[in-house]
Amino acid sequence: MADIAYGKGCNFRLRWRCRYIALSSCFQESVKAYRRRLEKIEADTRKLRERACVNDVSEEEFWEHIERNYGMSKKKAARIAYSLCSVKKPVLKLVRRLRKRYKVAVLSNHMENWFNHLIARHRLANEFDFIFTSFGERLAKPDKRIFRRVLKKTGMKPSECIFIDDQKHYVKAASELGINTVHFKTAKDLEQKLGKLIEF
Repeated sequence: MADIAYGKGCNFRLRWRCRYIALSSCFQESVKAYRRRLEKIEADTRKLRERACVNDVSEEEFWEHIERNYGMSKKKAARIAYSLCSVKKPVLKLVRRLRKRYKVAVLSNHMENWFNHLIARHRLANEFDFIFTSFGERLAKPDKRIFRRVLKKTGMKPSECIFIDDQKHYVKAASELGINTVHFKTAKDLEQKLGKLIEF
């Protein structure tokens, strides 16, 4: 009887495990499909988003375009986009260390409401000495004019600055103006590369 009961129990657990694996697999596929959909929307709307970042088109027009062409309400699209924006906490900790000895500025390509949501959600307003945005300047990285404008507004020379970014083409544009640059992938990578340029 014990063996029979044990056998039934095993079969039950096996069936349940198979169902769980099947459901889990379906869920993973759904997540992958959803992620692919978001990636397609992002790729398809890149040019329009770039225009919205410098106010060539309004942010409202950008979300309406997504609603009209991708069957996703503009409120839902904005909510998803906002939720995907995060702050790299190790990098923020490094910023706080740097500010003890240096002035730190943000230069961000973003739409206005999206950026303001990010700043408010993560309480970043007082984490930097200067904040420059594409929507505020109506220019975006890697346009060299925005780097020149930041230099002028901060009163800094290119040789006195270090531009840090995880996008190589942004770093390249800044470097061509004589600005010291760091291209990084992780907070540890950034700390090591900065340590070769300055003390902090």
